[in-house]
Amino acid sequence: MGAIAAPVVVCALDGSIGMVAEIKFYLTLFLRRLPLFIVVTGVFTAMGVTYALLSPNVWRAEATLIQERPQIANNLVSSTGQPSTSEQLDLIEQRLMTRANLLEIAERHQVFENRAGMTPDAVVEIMRASTQFSRSQGSGQSIVLTVAFEGRTPGIAADVVGTYVTGILEENVRQRTGRAEDTLVFFQQEVDRLSLELDQRSAAILEFQNANIDALPETLNYRLDQQSSLQERIGQLNREIASLEDQRTRFTEIFEATGRLTGALEQRSPEEMELSAARIELEQARRVYAPGNPRLNALEQRVAVLEASIASAAAPPVGENAAPTGEATLFGLQMAEIDSRISFNRDEIARLQASLATLQETLERTPANTVQLQALEREYANTQALYNAAVVNLSTARTSERIETLSKGERITVLSQATPPNHPVRPNRKKIAAAGMAAGLGLSVGLIVLLEMFNRAIRRPAELTRRLGIVPLVTVPYLPSRRETMLRRARLAAAVAIVFLGVPAGLYTFHEQVMPLDRALGGVVSRLGL
Repeated sequence: MGAIAAPVVVCALDGSIGMVAEIKFYLTLFLRRLPLFIVVTGVFTAMGVTYALLSPNVWRAEATLIQERPQIANNLVSSTGQPSTSEQLDLIEQRLMTRANLLEIAERHQVFENRAGMTPDAVVEIMRASTQFSRSQGSGQSIVLTVAFEGRTPGIAADVVGTYVTGILEENVRQRTGRAEDTLVFFQQEVDRLSLELDQRSAAILEFQNANIDALPETLNYRLDQQSSLQERIGQLNREIASLEDQRTRFTEIFEATGRLTGALEQRSPEEMELSAARIELEQARRVYAPGNPRLNALEQRVAVLEASIASAAAPPVGENAAPTGEATLFGLQMAEIDSRISFNRDEIARLQASLATLQETLERTPANTVQLQALEREYANTQALYNAAVVNLSTARTSERIETLSKGERITVLSQATPPNHPVRPNRKKIAAAGMAAGLGLSVGLIVLLEMFNRAIRRPAELTRRLGIVPLVTVPYLPSRRETMLRRARLAAAVAIVFLGVPAGLYTFHEQVMPLDRALGGVVSRLGL
């Protein structure tokens, strides 16, 4: 801009300029910069007003839900790792805000007017920015959840919030019933598995008992008693053999010395002695063998035969021709009887010793079998305890599943549904226009101050005195010509027309043909990191 006045020395003036002169000077500077002020302020004001008028209305709809406490305590589901209420809500929100779900909701409700010109990433970003979840503490221990969405129409905003609410309720039901059903399936599988394991362990115990039936710990006392009986019986048979051998020797000596055996048998006949020994043996066998044992039956038959033989020998002889048995014949019979009894006793001892050896072998195996059987029974008892606990838990899981199916557990219910709003929440057109005007005023004033600071021209007497060291007598202002005045006014009118007509028209064209102003401004703000 040109100088304000050309200084001409006419007369001496005072060195100081009053306050009125200062104000007039700065007012004159402002008037000289008025076109710039009008242009800058007008541009930003026009931009603010245009943006305020062209920005689409944003409608906000919201719904309120509450996380209720369980009507019936569901301790089993809670004890099997159920997440807390806050974690459940976080999980529901994360599943609602997935990329696929947001794209599907935007497509279903036509959230964006020109969806074809937007990338999926932009759609997801705007959908997340337009969705708000907030929580607050309700009465008792309940949690109040507020879901809101900002859309381009009241209906779209309400529909999107309704979709969110439906998703929250469905996810909550899925979580509750899913946990209960998973718990039920788990314990059903556990009961089946433990039941099969019990059968296997029971079969293993039975197989082991059948394989070691002669060396089980349950029969240890019986086998110890049987061992003592066998040892006692063997000792008795040895004593009986010794007695028979002694008797045989004595009978032989008597017969060789006297040629008679009658004296040695006067007191008792061989049949009677044999019968007595057989009865003793039968009585001992009854202590060892069970009724029906072949050995016991043979001894009973032998006693019966001997009793019948003695009874027949005691009968009087028939007729006068019965001759007494000779001494030699009687001696032979007696020796044969003694030898037969000795042989029988020795065979019995051999049999008893074989039984005793077998019994000893089972006694030696019993401790190891006891340890192994106890291990099998301990595993069976542990499995049985786990099975019993699983059966109890299965019964509780069935109850828990029914509780959740009937919605008597912890659940989310709707307090207020989303309805189409009556008034938009954005934009605040007055504030936007005022902000644009304020920005223009501030920027224009700052620009004028900056230009004057860098302007080194002399524009008043005080500057002439300060910079050149002379004192002017008088100053004559610059008087523009009529043509200059008209040109200046034309430039001012053109600037005003450009500001108030061109800027809005350009912004409107950009908004309609290139990109909506709200999206363009949002992109600029995002790139600047504001």
